[in-house]
Amino acid sequence: MKLRYRLTLLIGFAALVPLLFTAFAATRIANTYHLRQTKEVYSKRADALAMYTASWFDSHLQGLLRSVNVYSVASLDAKKQTGVLQTAYLLFDAVNIAVLMDQDGNILAGPVYEGRADRLENGHESVSTARLSAFLDQSVLFEKSGSRKAPETLLPQSQKRKLIALGMPYAPPDSGGLVLPVSVRAEDSGHVVALELSLRALETQYRAHSGGEIAAVLLGPGNAMLGDSAGLVYPETTPVLSGLEGELQYTLSDGTEILASFASVGIQKWSALVALPRSVATEAGREIQSRTWFMYLLAIVLAVGLGLLGAKQIARPVVRLREAAFQVAEGNWGLRVDPEGSKEVVQLASAFNFLSRRLKKDQEEIEAKNAEIQAFNVELQERVEQRTQELRESQERLVESSRMAAVAQMGAGLAHELNNPVAGILGLAQVAKIKGGADEGVLDSIEEQAQRCRTILSTLSRFTSGERGEKTPTDLALVFAHVVELTSGVFLDAGVSIKNEVHGPLMISIDSAFFGQAMTQLLKSLRAELAVGGAIRIQAEENGPEVRVRFVLEGELRPRGDDWLATGMGFWVARYAVSEHGGQLEESEGTTRLVEIVMPLETA
Repeated sequence: MKLRYRLTLLIGFAALVPLLFTAFAATRIANTYHLRQTKEVYSKRADALAMYTASWFDSHLQGLLRSVNVYSVASLDAKKQTGVLQTAYLLFDAVNIAVLMDQDGNILAGPVYEGRADRLENGHESVSTARLSAFLDQSVLFEKSGSRKAPETLLPQSQKRKLIALGMPYAPPDSGGLVLPVSVRAEDSGHVVALELSLRALETQYRAHSGGEIAAVLLGPGNAMLGDSAGLVYPETTPVLSGLEGELQYTLSDGTEILASFASVGIQKWSALVALPRSVATEAGREIQSRTWFMYLLAIVLAVGLGLLGAKQIARPVVRLREAAFQVAEGNWGLRVDPEGSKEVVQLASAFNFLSRRLKKDQEEIEAKNAEIQAFNVELQERVEQRTQELRESQERLVESSRMAAVAQMGAGLAHELNNPVAGILGLAQVAKIKGGADEGVLDSIEEQAQRCRTILSTLSRFTSGERGEKTPTDLALVFAHVVELTSGVFLDAGVSIKNEVHGPLMISIDSAFFGQAMTQLLKSLRAELAVGGAIRIQAEENGPEVRVRFVLEGELRPRGDDWLATGMGFWVARYAVSEHGGQLEESEGTTRLVEIVMPLETA
C-alpha cells in the first residue's frame, strides 16, 4: 500500500475516532438532557395548572365563606335569607344552585337557580328539575359533632372549624360538565348553605393546555376527570392515578409508552396531570442523533477523500462543537458556535445552534409562565385584601349606627321622663309670680329656663319619635344666620368664635326647625373639640345640582374622648338629619379638621 494511502488512512483514523466519540457523547448528552428538560417543562406545566386550580378553589371557597357569614343567617327572616343565597349566586359565575338548610337537611330558604336558558347571565347554567333533585341528593350536611362526610377544606390550619365541606364531583342531568357540591356552614349557627359549583371554567383552562398528542387533565375523587385526555388517560384509571405527585411512566393497551407529570392541587385526591407519548418527548433527540450520525458518515467520506488536509480542516471545528456541547449540557443555553470550515461541519454547527436556541427559548417560556402565575397570585391577594377591608369598614359603620341608635332611644326615654318635672317647675314659677312675695326677676329667669328645657325636650322627643314637619324651599343662608345667632352666646362663653361666610340665596327643600336644630347640635359638637381661642368657619358654595357646606376648625383641637355625648351624639343627630333630607355628611382629619355637608339644591 502506498504511503499516501496509508497516511490518509492513518490521518483519517486519527481524525474520525475522536469525532466518533464526540458524536456519540453529544447525541447521548443531547438526548438525555432534552428528555430531562422536556420532563421539567411538562412538570412545571402540571405545577402551573395545579396552582391555578388551587387558586380557583381557594378564591371561590373563601369568597363563598365570607358571603355566607357576612350576616347572621339564623337571625334573618326568610326573605333576607333568600337574599343571602342570591348574593352568593350572583357573585360567582360558577354557582348554579344555592339553598339554605338546617342540620337535618330541611330546606329553610331557596333554592336559588335559573331554569330558563334565555334568562341566564354571566356564565351561569340552566337548572332543570332533574338536575336540582340530583344536587339535593348529592349535597353534604354537617352534624353537631362533626360532619357526615369528611370535609375537605382549603382554609388555613388556624381556622380548622369545619365550615366548608366538599362532596363528590358528578355529572348532573342535562349537562356535559362536572359539578362539585359545596356546603358552607354559618359560624353562629348550624345552618348550612349548599351550593352547586360548576367546574366548567377549570375544564376550559385544561383544554386550553391540551393539543395534538399532549393531554392536560384534572383528576378528582371517583372517576372525576376534566380536560382533553387525547386518549392518554382512561376514566377507569382515575381512582388509581388521583392524588399522585411527581412523574410516572406507564404503557397503554396498544403498547404506547406514556410520560406523565402529576402535581397535587392541595385537596385530597385532586391532582393535575400532563401526559404525552414518550416518542413525542424523544423526537427531537432522535432527530439530533440521526443528523449527527449522518454528519459523521459524511466526515468519513471527506476524510478518506481529502486526506490530511481534510483532517486538519475538520478536527478544529469538531473540537469546538464538542466543547460547546459540554457547556450546553452544563446549562449554558443559547450558546452559539460560529459555523466555519467545510460544508458538513457548518451544517453540524447550525444544527447545534438550533438545538441551543431551542433550549434557550424553552427556558424563557418557562420563566414567562412563572412570572404570569406570580402576577396572578399577587393580584388575587390584593383583591382578597380589598374585599376584607370593605367588609371591616361596613362592620364598623354598623356598630357605630347601633350604638348611636341606643343612645337616641335612651334620650327619648329621658325626654319623656323629664318633661313632667320641667312642666311642674314652669307651673310653680308662674304661680309664684301670681302670688307675689318673691324676686320677680328670679322667677322670670326660672320660667325662661324652664321654657327652654321644655323646647329642647320637645325637639328631642319629636326627633327620636320620627315626627317631622313639612319640607319647604328655604334659603340655607337664613338657616345658618339663625343658627349662628342662637349659638353665639354659648360659643362666646367657651372662648370659641364662629365665622359665618354663607351667603344666599341657596335654596334647598328642608324642615327648617328640624334641620336647624341638627345644625345647632353639630356646631356644639365641633365647639367641644376646640380649645379656647379656636374658631369655626362656615362656608358654602354651589356645585352643579348640589350645595356643599364646609365647617373648618381653626386652632388647637382637644381630645374627643372626654366629651362623647357632645361629639358622638351631636354628629349622629346631624348625620341623621342630613340623610333624611337626601344629603350626606363627611368627616376628614389631617392638618385641618374638616366636616362637609352635601345637600341637593331646590329645582324650579
